[in-house]
Formats: sequence, C-alpha cells, structure tokens
Amino acid sequence: MATLFASPEDGPPPGLRRWRDSAGEEGGDALPAALRGPLEAALDAVLAGGGAAEVAAPDGSWAALVEPLEPPVSLVVAGAGRDAVPAAELAARLGWEISVVDPQGKPETAERFPDAEAVLGPPLGGLGARLRLGPRAAAVVMTHRYLDDLALLAELLPLPFGYLALLGPRSRRERLLADLERRGLAAADAARARIRNPAGLDLGGGSPEEIALAIVAEAQAALQGRSGGPLTARAEREAAAAPA
Repeated sequence: MATLFASPEDGPPPGLRRWRDSAGEEGGDALPAALRGPLEAALDAVLAGGGAAEVAAPDGSWAALVEPLEPPVSLVVAGAGRDAVPAAELAARLGWEISVVDPQGKPETAERFPDAEAVLGPPLGGLGARLRLGPRAAAVVMTHRYLDDLALLAELLPLPFGYLALLGPRSRRERLLADLERRGLAAADAARARIRNPAGLDLGGGSPEEIALAIVAEAQAALQGRSGGPLTARAEREAAAAPA
C-alpha cells in the first residue's frame, strides 16, 4: 500500500492511496503522472520482499509511505476444552482469524468462542475443504482425546500449515504417528518433522492462559521465520557480525 502524506497545495490531497497485491491486482486512487512511476516502482519493490519505505520527490514536493500489508494469520484451534479458550482469545487480540474444531459437536461451543470466524463439528472427514485458510496458517491439536487427535492429524497434516502443533507428551505423539502410518494415512518420519510437540515455547507455567501464551508465541515465531529466542541474543549476534 502506498499512502501519500505530503504534497504541494495544488497537488493531490494527502491520504491518496494505491495498492497492489501479489497476484498483480491493483486499485485505490488514480495516481497523478508525476507520482505514478516512482510509486509503482516502490510497490514492486515491496512485493519483491522489501520492507516499508518512504518515497519522495527529489525537490521534496511530495512524499509517500509504501508498506507491506500481510493477510491475517488463520489459526485452527482443534479442540474446545478449557485450555483452548484462552488460545483463541489471545489469537483474536492479535487480529488472527480463528476456526475452532469441536470433534464432539457440542451446541454450546460457539458461545464459548465468540471470536471464532467458524466453529466446525463432526464429521471430521473432509475437514480441509471446510476450513478457510489464508496464506499464513497455523493449527494446534488439543482435544485431549486420542481418537479425535488421530482423526484431526490425518486431516490437517496434508494442509499447508506454516505451524502445526500437538499438545501432550512425546510418547503420545509417537503412538499417534505409529497409528497414522499403520493405517496408511501419513508417513511417521514426515509427520514428525512437521509437528511441533510438545506445543509452545519454553516460557514456564502450566495454567491454561500460560500454555496459550506459549503456543501462540511459538506460532508467531514460526510464521515469521524466527527462533523465538530472546531479542537480547539476536542483538548481540548482530552487533558481533557488524563491521568494526
């Protein structure tokens, strides 16, 4: 998105906006000839992976901010227990689009997750076609029921999640993966490489709210290509790598 924030009195009004997406679609306000070339070039640069930048005329007569606008994260909360509620609430505060899957199909589930875009129940077969997933998608399986987790993993593993987590100990994960492989639903090694388990960053604490914070933080880090480590360590590495 390019937003004009300074212009001469006889020029286009501040607030003029022009956008372009990764599919080549564009829209917004029409650009005056003097701005069209530099702003379109700046939009192309952002779409190629560049960050936000200020673009201005050489004589300072106009200036615009060009910035990337990413679609919201799509989070699938597969489970509707007490610990799933704060995970959905925290993700909603981040502006994520939430889908809740309740394998038990309880009628009160929708009331317990008011921020969810969708609340889905059984049958779990064909779940992928019912989910609305954006280009940045995450999922956490947290039903606490073995057979439900098994059915959900079979449905979710083929989907292009940037983050897929499973609540519970590793011994339980290994049982699930062995069952999936034995039934011809997923190769255990490939599934093991994709699934984050135990789910969440090592933040300490064991309350539902603390577990939710650990899971959402890990999802955020994974989708941004970060390790989730302390910023202090990152700053020290960058300082050490900087030229003297």
